Amino acid sequence: MAKIVDLKARQILGTNGNYCIACEVMLDTGEKSFIQMPVLHDHNFISCYDVPNSKSNIIKSVLKQVFYINNNIKKILVDRKIEDLEIVDEILSRLDNDQRCSNLGINTISAVSWSLFLAAAKSKNVDLFKYISEFCGFDNITYTFPYVVFDIFTDPEKRVIPWSGIGIVPVLKTRFKDMIDFVIRLYEQIIKSKKYIYHINYDGGILPDTDNLEGLLEEIITAGEKIGFYNKKDFFIVLDAGLNRNQNNKYFIKYNSDDITRLELIKYYENLIKKYYLGSIINPINTHDKEGISTIIDVLSKDVQIIFDYHYFDDKDQIFSFDDNVTVGIRLENFLTATSMLNFLSKLKNKSIPFILRHSLFETIDHFLADIAIGTRSIQIDFGGLFGGQNVAKYNRLLTIEELS
Repeated sequence: MAKIVDLKARQILGTNGNYCIACEVMLDTGEKSFIQMPVLHDHNFISCYDVPNSKSNIIKSVLKQVFYINNNIKKILVDRKIEDLEIVDEILSRLDNDQRCSNLGINTISAVSWSLFLAAAKSKNVDLFKYISEFCGFDNITYTFPYVVFDIFTDPEKRVIPWSGIGIVPVLKTRFKDMIDFVIRLYEQIIKSKKYIYHINYDGGILPDTDNLEGLLEEIITAGEKIGFYNKKDFFIVLDAGLNRNQNNKYFIKYNSDDITRLELIKYYENLIKKYYLGSIINPINTHDKEGISTIIDVLSKDVQIIFDYHYFDDKDQIFSFDDNVTVGIRLENFLTATSMLNFLSKLKNKSIPFILRHSLFETIDHFLADIAIGTRSIQIDFGGLFGGQNVAKYNRLLTIEELS
């Protein structure tokens, strides 16, 4: 069995200028793994950016975490068997002495954990996505390529539009390379129309100069028709509502507009579904509004896919009460270690609860997230728009995996 002989971490720049942790694991058999961990922000864990360790208030250093990996974690892991992943992850999860990782930050532990997982795959001379499938017990499940959400209009910080973003899923196209071609042509038509002023956003989507949601939906439909796609069977639209509410937990659909009730919001969604090719709504309502969740599932789930991100739920057991009428949005930052994430996804799969693997807000050009999506048999993936190296790297990896499969 291969053993760990060295562990090295360094500080690198992520694609948006934030510092990230890169981690390398070396085995006595000569294999090496290298992971660039994105900046991770989650409601349940403290990011390394939130740990007081930097003189700068603008770009925060992760040198404290790098030093800890190279001097403390390294001593713990050297000479351990690489196959003992769950044992090692259990050790890593206890290092911070705080469940929220307030001393080291989740990035520190996750970077080491996923580097170890990749090293274990390399020790077996198999691709990461195949090793993940074997670990989860999914290698006997028939493989199908997941639906892909491509972000078109995005505004994660809600500076212009009171929604996190609007994306599309090519349904008619079954091969990933054909999906990419479709999205490129769609982008071209939208930009050519010049109806609004567009800017390329840091997360890989297009930032419009309008908060007219229905106008943007019409732009996508018109662009689709110009390249020969005419209905929801060809492609459908995904609206990331981002738990759209103000500081008083009241809902609204435009800035500087009156608050609306929960029922008025649901009626608004119903209208969008009827008028446009709306097929999915992400985080459509406040997750603390349990009555609202129940109502929105009863009213909308027959006509549209309802997606709620994992980290919005304080009570994780609530997720398992949804059956297959809610899809769970999963991100790297939801879990401290690789094995805890994969074990949870295995539990979802075994209970027939669908999930979508989503990218982090501040990514790197590493593509291991693509392997996680394929290896866990995610029904759907959301890696952002086609602009930005952080997203393109993952899409290129999916192209490679498609060729290998």
